[in-house]
Amino acid sequence: RKMAKEMENWPAAARRSGEELLERMQASPDWSSNGPFRRAIKVFDDALRLYKPSEIVLSFNGGKDATVLLHLARAAVAGFLKESGAESGPTCLRCVYFAESDGFDEMEDFIVAMESTYKLEIERFPGGFKDGCEHMIKNFAAKAFILGTRKSDPHGKFVESFSPSSAGWPSFMRVHPILSWEYDDVWRFLTEMSLEYCVLYDRGYTSIGRKDNTEKNPLLLQPDGSFLPAHLLKLQAMDPLLERHGRRQSGGNDCDSAQLCTAAIVTIGNEVLSAKVQDVNTNYAARVLRSCGVVLRRVAILPDKTEEIAKAVKEMAADCTAVITIGGIGPTHDDVTFRAVAEGLGKGLVHNVEMEGFLRQFKRRPSQEEAGVAGPNRADLKWDTQKMCLMPGDTELLMEHGKEFPLLRCGKVYMLPGVPQFMRQQIDHAGRLLKKSGCAFHCRQIRLSVEEALVAKAITATAEEFPNVEVGSYPYYNGSAHKTIVMLEGRCNTRVDLCQVFMTEQIPDSYIISADSDPTLPPS
Repeated sequence: RKMAKEMENWPAAARRSGEELLERMQASPDWSSNGPFRRAIKVFDDALRLYKPSEIVLSFNGGKDATVLLHLARAAVAGFLKESGAESGPTCLRCVYFAESDGFDEMEDFIVAMESTYKLEIERFPGGFKDGCEHMIKNFAAKAFILGTRKSDPHGKFVESFSPSSAGWPSFMRVHPILSWEYDDVWRFLTEMSLEYCVLYDRGYTSIGRKDNTEKNPLLLQPDGSFLPAHLLKLQAMDPLLERHGRRQSGGNDCDSAQLCTAAIVTIGNEVLSAKVQDVNTNYAARVLRSCGVVLRRVAILPDKTEEIAKAVKEMAADCTAVITIGGIGPTHDDVTFRAVAEGLGKGLVHNVEMEGFLRQFKRRPSQEEAGVAGPNRADLKWDTQKMCLMPGDTELLMEHGKEFPLLRCGKVYMLPGVPQFMRQQIDHAGRLLKKSGCAFHCRQIRLSVEEALVAKAITATAEEFPNVEVGSYPYYNGSAHKTIVMLEGRCNTRVDLCQVFMTEQIPDSYIISADSDPTLPPS
């Protein structure tokens, strides 16, 4: 009651709206199954139990995650007031808006509309997040900030529902009610609860920043040039970052505005799944793609089943710039890649005249036995030639000087053989082609002599300070001198250098064994 007493008296209609939202949430199947809606309210309840409402600030910029927080806060505050028996109180928590220049007018209009509809107290701060936190602490006695961080965010894996601020920051508690939410949870909440959100999300935007770094998500583009609304984007579990597919980084170098080049790998073969052979192809292909600036989104290892391969190719082709299939190319009954790719892309199998000409020319060469190399005799390839020439329609044969076999490409699908020495030649070729649309990654590897727990806060602070640099931490328990390795990786070399400087300044020099640009971790 003491906490409720300090709250200002806002219109009862807005408060009732929060109560009705909470009632709808409690009546949903999500609530009875302890789903994300209920878990988020539990975090709000815990925050209201630990802090006075006037000590809690909600970060609200009008984005989808912040909008979810706003509506959750309305419901949580309404429930808190009702349970405490208060007759009056606010409709929501105090909000802070870290305003950016070059924002969308529609976003500003939405923030103003929410401010009016729910009688919000929004403090607009033109500076950065750190300075804004200091401002709210100094002027409003803030002790906790409600943030819309999710695990898929750049530094989301380093925080918990309640996480103290990092070293070097003002002292406050970071509260993350929707940390465990997926993209689908965000839109399920907003649509099922019939809640307002910014109109930009109905125009094809899925992640919104400034005008100079935000575009409509190309995954929502339709054949007629229109875009589906954001809530219709369906992400695979391994592709959470595709919601940011319309975002460009800004500043640093030209790579920041380069289009993201993404890929998926489908390794095909019963022999891989049954451990008859060791899969060396996938690891090699992943390393080649990374070195070419291509972001590998998914890897699947599938049996020699046409329908499973076709389904994977169809899904991956819809999400990625390129799909790499490895294996299943040949003349035998279990070589089903061509048929599967054709089905996945909605194409028929056609006789490829160019492939027939290549194979006829190929079989006229001296056999491998004649050259002193063990291998099959090429004397009779008539039936093999016919089967190998049945390929997905529009398949291209991409020859490269000095190579024995062409790279096969149908649309965005590259079909590679499973024999390692031939696969390596062709993935190198594919990597060079994709490199034209990708941008190189720059890496720093910092080896530390101490266990991960001793540097966890420094790692978290680094990830927060440099959201456009991928920060990874890897513990070692194999008796080596390095107990922890921190990897910093990004597309801007200067930014990665600054990130390394920041990281090393957060820890004692005695912890650091070495730092280099090796992109590969040592065996654990």
